[in-house]
Order: sequence, then C-alpha cells, then structure tokens
Amino acid sequence: MLAVLFLLAFTACVVGCVKAADQPEPKGNAIGAAPVQLEPPPAPEQPAPAKLDKPWEEWVQQSVMRQKMRQMWYDCGLIVANSMYPEIAEMFYLELSAGDVAQKARSFAERWEKVRDVNRQAATAANNADWRDARAKVNETNMACESCHFEHWSLQTHGVLPETLKGWYENDTVFEDEPWGNMKLNGAPQWVMKMYEMRAAWFRAARGVRRLDKDAVLKGTRVIHDFAEDQARRWRSIEAQANKIADLARARNPSGVEPHYVTLRNQCIDCHKTYAPDRGLDPMPWK
Repeated sequence: MLAVLFLLAFTACVVGCVKAADQPEPKGNAIGAAPVQLEPPPAPEQPAPAKLDKPWEEWVQQSVMRQKMRQMWYDCGLIVANSMYPEIAEMFYLELSAGDVAQKARSFAERWEKVRDVNRQAATAANNADWRDARAKVNETNMACESCHFEHWSLQTHGVLPETLKGWYENDTVFEDEPWGNMKLNGAPQWVMKMYEMRAAWFRAARGVRRLDKDAVLKGTRVIHDFAEDQARRWRSIEAQANKIADLARARNPSGVEPHYVTLRNQCIDCHKTYAPDRGLDPMPWK
C-alpha cells in the first residue's frame, strides 16, 4: 500500500514539472523585479508665438495734446448735461468732469509757468552779468519747452514712421536699420507760427548769452515771457472755474454752475480764435 501511494505522489510531481516546463515565458517584468527605466519621448517643439499685427499707422498719428483737448470738450458736455437742469443732474458725473478739466488745465499751466520762470531767471542773470547762470537758465528754458513737446506731440511729429515701430517690435531691438522720417508739424498754422516765433526768440537769447550781449538776451527772453505768461494765465483761469464747478457738485448745488462754465468756455473760445480758428473745438454752449 505504501508503495502504491509513493508511486502516485512521484507521478504527480513529474507531471507537474513537465507542465511547468511547457509554459511560455511570461512577458513584461517579473513580479518583484526592478522596473525597466524607459527614456520619455522628446517633447514636440513648440513653434514660436507669431508676432501680432499692430496698428502702427494709428499709433504714430495719435497726439496726446489732441486727446487731452477732445477729452476736455467731452468733459464740458458732461458739465452742461449735469447742471443745466438740476432736477436730472448727476453730481457724480458733474464732479468727475469738472475735476478732469481742472487737472488737465493745471498740468498745462504748470508747463507754461516752468518756461516762464526759468526764462525770467535767465533774463535776471544776464541783467546781472552772471553769464554762467544765464547760459544754464537759457538751456533750462529750452528743456522746459522740449519736455512739453516730448509729452504732447504725436510720434509722427517726432519723425517716427510705422516701419520704425514695426522694426523694433519684430526684431526685439532698437539697433537694427529701421527707417525714420522727418519732423511733421501738424498743428494749426497760427499756433505753429507762434511756436516758430518762440523758437527764434530762444535762439536770440542763446546767441546773446554766447556773445555776452545783454540787450539781445533781454529781447529774446521778453518774447518768451509774454507768451508763456499769457498761456499760464489762461489755463489757471480755466482751472479755477473748473474747481468751482467741482465744489458746487460736492455741495449738490448745480444751479450755481452757469457763470463759472460760461467764463471757462469763453477762455477756450478766445484762445481758439487766436491760435486755432479753423480747428479749435469750442465747448458746448449753455443753452
């Protein structure tokens, strides 16, 4: 009996080993074996983002001065709309629009006062024969004028072409061979002629300083002073009236706006009539 049992056990063992030998090799990693490290596929190259088209022509034509003037014209329309009929007036917009006119007028006045003050200092220095200080103040007067031009002129007026900006943008540098144009003055002819007169007066003063010619310096600086003083006075008047209108808005008293607005408007009309008769956009009438 024991012999029979031993024989059956031996037979089962042999059959199991034969079946195990006939099995195909397992695919993949064996359980417990270290995983095979595969290199990740290279990331596809991303194309460089395309440069967007920009309205270069429009950019070079935009004038900060023109934008400010148009904004003030719009502000004046809002002042009329929110004060002429108090029963429908919105004090929120009345204060905002009047405040904007006052802020812009103050900025222009400060520009002209800077020109006036340093020009006056140049005249004083020349009168005292302090030629070193006179030269410095004459040059500072020029910078006061040019900094205003730099802020308010269009890029086109400075000689910038659409191709200039396009080249900067596409090449990511300002050191390529982009084309440049010439200065293009596009203001009202009367205003441009006044600027030429101011420029000539500055050259007379600068030449007078080089030659130690007091009379020439005083003649040049007098022309600059008179115009700068006139412009500063006009803008300070507009600022004062706009501030009074803003005060009335805060006091919720739009019925008091009319005389201040009419004074403000007359200042604009008078300046336009003198320096931009064909272009000046007069503020809305009170009617």
